[in-house]
Amino acid sequence: MATSDIEVEATFAVPTDELEAPDLSGVDHVASASETTSFTLRATYFDTKDLRLTRAAITLRRRTGGRDEGWHLKLPGRGRARREIGVAIDAAPGVNGDGTVTLPAELHDLVRAVVRNEEIVPIAQVDNHRTETALVDKHRADIATFCDDRVRAASLLPGGTETSWREWELELSAELAENARGARVLDQVRSLVEEAGAHESDSPSKLLTALGDSLDTAPKPPQPYEFQAYDERDETFTGLVEALSAYRDALVYRDARARRREAGTVTSFMSAAVGLRLALRGLYELFEHDSWDERLDPVEAIDARLHAAAERAAESATRAGGHRELKERVDANSSGKIDEHTRSRLGQGSRAAAKRGHNKLVAELNSKAYIDALDALDRLLADPPVPSRRERRKAPAIIVRAVKRGYVAIKNRRKDLNSEPALPCDDERAARLIDEAWRHAEELVAAAELAREYTAYRAEALAADAASFTALLRQVRQLSAAAELVAERAEHAAGRGESTFAYGVVYESLRERTAAVIRRADSEFKTLKKSYKAFRRSIEEP
Repeated sequence: MATSDIEVEATFAVPTDELEAPDLSGVDHVASASETTSFTLRATYFDTKDLRLTRAAITLRRRTGGRDEGWHLKLPGRGRARREIGVAIDAAPGVNGDGTVTLPAELHDLVRAVVRNEEIVPIAQVDNHRTETALVDKHRADIATFCDDRVRAASLLPGGTETSWREWELELSAELAENARGARVLDQVRSLVEEAGAHESDSPSKLLTALGDSLDTAPKPPQPYEFQAYDERDETFTGLVEALSAYRDALVYRDARARRREAGTVTSFMSAAVGLRLALRGLYELFEHDSWDERLDPVEAIDARLHAAAERAAESATRAGGHRELKERVDANSSGKIDEHTRSRLGQGSRAAAKRGHNKLVAELNSKAYIDALDALDRLLADPPVPSRRERRKAPAIIVRAVKRGYVAIKNRRKDLNSEPALPCDDERAARLIDEAWRHAEELVAAAELAREYTAYRAEALAADAASFTALLRQVRQLSAAAELVAERAEHAAGRGESTFAYGVVYESLRERTAAVIRRADSEFKTLKKSYKAFRRSIEEP
């Protein structure tokens, strides 16, 4: 079973072998800094030959020795923070007898969007004699661990060399990893370390130090094309090309987090896929009146896989959100009318539905078609077709067209909904219209963000209001999913001859909640309408 922790650490270069480590007992809340333990650690680091993981600030290693012997995958986070995911040392052998590499399947899946189908090879060997000092408070609770590391490493890349160095490392405990108290501990230790004669390391990791100059001579994966604007009228097209790369990076960055269902990441993954599709469509439309470029041929296949991934992500997020909404409604009900049997049935059912939805997403992200689409996208971004100068000038108009398309579609769905008012949990037509309005709203958010970033028009309020409106529609879909599950469970209960009264109580609670959110969405649309009109006026201004 995998472990997962937030890691925040600071590394300090130690100039000599004789330098004594500082006394850290004076750091805030540290009651003891005297218990030391020594280990011999041996780590093999893995990556593709073109170092896709390393270039993405991702570290994958198999390490023997120490308290946390095993496989470790480190993913970048905010600031100094990194997410470290660990599995047992025997989950995979690493380098096999024939020189091939076998990774733990769980970790390999988490980096699949980065490594794709590329061969995984060992890239560095790092041996470390470590002396650890535990910093604990008066209750013997961990504050941090201070490590005195004497390292010998070798780059296994072509042209790689051996090197050795000494460094001090401070790793905060999980409880202090991302809070103000932990930041104060880091600041105080940094001051004490600098007074002792060390300084913060220029290298962010042992791996990069081990690779040294061989990192610069390693082959590189396809690099995004940087379009050079001819004049200021090319700025929007330049922005569109930049947006394609930014959305692609966001999609790959969020892949591992979406697979692990970290808070909000499935929805943000879906938004990246929607934005990428919209930007691709913009590039495609620039060639409507220009000579066709065969490099655009894969766009439809790429779009289809992005659409499939976005659909699976939407289903996963909706089912997970439905589970949360259902739990909230059940927990908030203090009437005593919901018996424990019903609570258990609903909880099990909603968790199972959320798991099924997420498994479908993971299956899509692991599919050959999706991985191939990412490769095709990278090739397109490395060598994109560039339309003629006259057609490039139409980039602002294409973004405006996307904004209008999204807004008008939402307005029409709202009109249809108001013509025959009904709740989506009660009426298939209403459910379909809400679903369509939400999809167009997601596209409007992406289009408004493009307009805000890459045109001269006033789209800030539009982007913000569209995001708020979309979030409410997203919640309506989640509530509808929860209500649908309650109705199914009630039907099953009736088939077993059980009372469905408690199910009816929960269903009615969800209906009331849905109606309230729809009223908020209706009010938010009026705000969205005003910001859209302001956006249109900014286009007409001289």
